[in-house]
Amino acid sequence: MDDHMRRKWISLIWPNTLKGRLAILLFIAAFLPIVLTGYISYYWMYKVQVDKVEKDIQQVVAGERAALEKILANLENTSQLLSNNGGIGQNVVDFMGLTNEYEKTKMTMDINRWMNNISYSNPSLGVMLFYLPDREQKIWFSNTVVDDQLLLNNLPVLFPANRLMYYGPHPSISADSEGELVVSLARRLEDVQKDVVVYIYLESKLDSFHSVLSQQRFGMNISHLITTPDGRIIYNTLPAQYRAEVTDKGKISSPPGYRVFSSENRRGWSIHALVPLPEYQREINKWLIQFILVSSLSIVVTVTLAWLIWKMVSRPLKQINKEITSMGHHQFGGSAFRTNLQEFDVLIRNFHEMRARIWELIREVEMKEKRRGQLEVEKLLVQINPHFLHNTLNTIQSLARIHGQADIARLVAIFTRVLHYNLGKTSIIVKVKDELNALQDYVNLQKIRYDHEFIVEIHADEDTLEVPLPRFVLQPLVENALYHGLSHDEGRIMVTVETSSNQGILLRVQDDGEGMTEEQLERLMDDEQASRKAGLGIGLRYVKKMVELYYGDKGRIDIQSRLGVGTVITLHLTEIIEGSKLDDQDTNRG
Repeated sequence: MDDHMRRKWISLIWPNTLKGRLAILLFIAAFLPIVLTGYISYYWMYKVQVDKVEKDIQQVVAGERAALEKILANLENTSQLLSNNGGIGQNVVDFMGLTNEYEKTKMTMDINRWMNNISYSNPSLGVMLFYLPDREQKIWFSNTVVDDQLLLNNLPVLFPANRLMYYGPHPSISADSEGELVVSLARRLEDVQKDVVVYIYLESKLDSFHSVLSQQRFGMNISHLITTPDGRIIYNTLPAQYRAEVTDKGKISSPPGYRVFSSENRRGWSIHALVPLPEYQREINKWLIQFILVSSLSIVVTVTLAWLIWKMVSRPLKQINKEITSMGHHQFGGSAFRTNLQEFDVLIRNFHEMRARIWELIREVEMKEKRRGQLEVEKLLVQINPHFLHNTLNTIQSLARIHGQADIARLVAIFTRVLHYNLGKTSIIVKVKDELNALQDYVNLQKIRYDHEFIVEIHADEDTLEVPLPRFVLQPLVENALYHGLSHDEGRIMVTVETSSNQGILLRVQDDGEGMTEEQLERLMDDEQASRKAGLGIGLRYVKKMVELYYGDKGRIDIQSRLGVGTVITLHLTEIIEGSKLDDQDTNRG
């Protein structure tokens, strides 16, 4: 078969059109449930279910017997540790013959310590004591508070074994038991004085018997019986209106309406689980529910196939939605994916072409917006403190009248440098050292202009002097401190430039002037309000615009101020200027 024929047969079986695949899936959805339903037989389902239920219940009864055997074996092993044949029982026997109070006290402490060690090392034990039925004090060395009216003859005997006597479920003698059932063991000590009878008495933990014989199994209310080797019933949870009897062969005759499951111990005692016939039949008849479920499988299969159809349609739609969402987050990369469905592949290909065109348009708009922002900065640069030149020229005129030409020459020289730096044609990106030199010239001009003393200290780390930054960002902040911050003739302004922990630099201007309230700070940081006022608002707005334009969200301005203490303005800048490319388009500012 050539490749062309193979592709033709594949297209017939599984076409690459949505319509064709829907037709095939709907055919399967209608045919498959009929085949599955006809395959199941009534007899097979019933037999499997009966075997399963009976096996499960029998395994539960055998597990209950094994769990009870484990509890009894644990009691027997512990009794050996308390016997007088290698155990601490000999200490108890010796204690009975002591007359010296000191030796009795010492012996009591030793016995109690051993009893506590055995109790702590075996958490499945409950009451543990020595029982002397012929003494006035019958309970000795108990590990807990117990009822003093213990009478072994009144306890139900499960079975005897040599010197051991096992007692079937009975209320615990512990004072904290509140009638909870336990199993227990009594072991008589050997070779004791003729007039002394000593028993070791042990009980299982209070909740251990209840956890073994739970009445809720498989959602059925199971009743339990425990029979002794001689055929006595010593434990019965059947409702009062029912009565169980033991046959001659030691078996339990089923009460009316019950099914019996038994498990016998090698020593002759047995556990019997009695299941109500209605609940037993309901468990057996679960096959009918299963049969109905299988019959309903056709609906499930139809729904499943419909879900597959939806997945076949929704997967490409989800992918398209993902692409649209990523485009909203400015993620325009990635190649077009294929769904192997002609309709969706054409749609996705057209979408990717449209996305590429939108990305080009967005880039054009962004460049225009950046250029517009730069022009706004340029406009603000021209607007900052226009009366500065006027005041400086007035100062030059006054000095010309009062002093000689040397002072005028010095003032003009400083003023020329400041004017050239602020309004020159050089690049708007400068180094920190250039910005600091221009700031020093500005401070010198102001000291000549005013007749009162003020101190401006400038400190910069050596490794920050070559870092690039937009020019004219420090002078507006220092000017704000001079005009609006200092409240006395001998004020101090600190200008510091240092490296920051995130590979950037910090430019800080700090004065000891009047400071501002929180309301004044909020108005100052509000761009709209700052744009309406001169001086402090315009200068700070210019600096903010420069930081936004050249650093984006990686740069910021922090202002802290307290009335009567002063104001601190900090610029957080990075060593790399994101908007530095715009400097190539810098316009002539005169």
